[in-house]
Amino acid sequence: MDELRIRLVGPLAVGRGGRVWRGSEIGSRKARTLLGLLATARRRMVTVDRIAEALWPGRPPRHPAENVATLVSRIRGTLGAEVVTGGRTGYRIGDPVVTDVLEAEAQLAGGAAEDAAATLAAAPLLSDVPDAAWLAAARTDQAETLRRARHAVAVAALRDDRPEVARAAAEAAQGR
Repeated sequence: MDELRIRLVGPLAVGRGGRVWRGSEIGSRKARTLLGLLATARRRMVTVDRIAEALWPGRPPRHPAENVATLVSRIRGTLGAEVVTGGRTGYRIGDPVVTDVLEAEAQLAGGAAEDAAATLAAAPLLSDVPDAAWLAAARTDQAETLRRARHAVAVAALRDDRPEVARAAAEAAQGR
């Protein structure tokens, strides 16, 4: 089976084997929010309580675990059973799922800072999701990783005697 890829930079999108799901093709707004929340959690388990607060801020349904389980079931039905793992206490993104953010971090760690910077600078994280408390930390992580990638680009450009590239990358890393 082809690898499932979740794009978090820009609007949420999911791809597999040449097929791309966007917007309502992925699921309802709540299903997309849930998928974005799990994907930004970097394979860490997200409790049902945290999921409920993100999906229904201040007004959780009477049976949040059942409502979340229904959304997970719909996501799995659309994208595949391996996309979300977990159960009634919490969920996480599945191991075979790749996100552009995790891939950019691997590129940065592997010395491909220019590729990482290009990916992360393309757009805000989940640009189609309104500002939400649960998303703030993930957007801060994106900005910090982008800053590190730009710094690495500047260092490499200096080493390779490309002062113009180094200056531009350093200024971008400083937010100028």
